[in-house]
Amino acid sequence: TDEEAKLLAEHLRTYHGLRVLRIRNSWFARGPLTGVGAAALAEVLPQHSGLTVLHLGGNELGDAGATALAEALPRLTSLTVLSLGGNQVGEAGATALAKALPQLTSLTVLNLYNNQLGAAGATALAKALPQLTSLTELYLYNNQLGEAGATALAEALPQLTSLTELNLAANQLGAAGATPLAEALPRLTSLTKLDLGGNQVGDAGATALAETG
Repeated sequence: TDEEAKLLAEHLRTYHGLRVLRIRNSWFARGPLTGVGAAALAEVLPQHSGLTVLHLGGNELGDAGATALAEALPRLTSLTVLSLGGNQVGEAGATALAKALPQLTSLTVLNLYNNQLGAAGATALAKALPQLTSLTELYLYNNQLGEAGATALAEALPQLTSLTELNLAANQLGAAGATPLAEALPRLTSLTKLDLGGNQVGDAGATALAETG
């Protein structure tokens, strides 16, 4: 619960040397972490500038929690893994995170799966992605990105030359969304794993993707 998160935040004020912070829904006895608890954690996180892994997946942060965390993220310049999947984060939260991400130049894994980013959220993120030149894994599956979101991401992806894994499954891309992605994929020369399942790309989209190989 948020009360448990506040207690944890108070303990973190007196603890130094934190490198990994993982809080999943099941870890708190009385309920998930929400925006209020995330805000309490966000206040203390900047003093842990050596943090390398922040995993808060499977909670209920929402846009408020994501926005609060976004204010702290630019101070976490050692962060290599950021996982906020399954947190009901929408356009507003994605936009706030996008403003913070360019400061995280050491980030190798970005996990925002199973949220509610939508096309607008994906477009905001796409503007930040080119700054993440160390990124190797990007998980955005089940986010209702649609054609517009896929198109925005396709413009940014070629600059992620270190990317080895990309998951955009279950995003309602359709053939119109698959086509711009197909044009971007050949420039991802380090990519070894791609998941576009559950996107109803149809014959036209499948053909475009097949031609990239």
